[in-house]
Amino acid sequence: VRFVDIGREAVVEAFKLYELPEHLKSVPHQAVEVFVGRVKPVDKDIKWTHTASKFAHEELHRKELEGKIVLCVGYRLWLDPLVLRFRLTETRVFVNKFAVHTALIKKGLADENRNVGFVVNVGFVVNEGFVVTVFSLYW
Repeated sequence: VRFVDIGREAVVEAFKLYELPEHLKSVPHQAVEVFVGRVKPVDKDIKWTHTASKFAHEELHRKELEGKIVLCVGYRLWLDPLVLRFRLTETRVFVNKFAVHTALIKKGLADENRNVGFVVNVGFVVNEGFVVTVFSLYW
């Protein structure tokens, strides 16, 4: 089951499922799935480690992030770069705290992903310069 309000997936026993009422079927998704560009799980694994997930939750969950969309497929966004920002209250200026891909690599939680050709290979044209603010990042 995909929880469209929080963007997570889970296996649920069939007897626990209910049919969604008609008036709720037209409500759009409330979350998008975000992929951080230029990183992949360490040791050629296909899943992120518990430590990487913990870092994402502690450092990124419910924080304001900004990134450039390099690919969008449905409700999935690939962002590069993706940066954590904060606001200087005195000057009302936003400052980048760190780039997510750089922080993950420096902490040994991710490896560099040099496969940047995927955007061209899948044949999508992406509007450059589009900026997105994401309030929750689900890993």
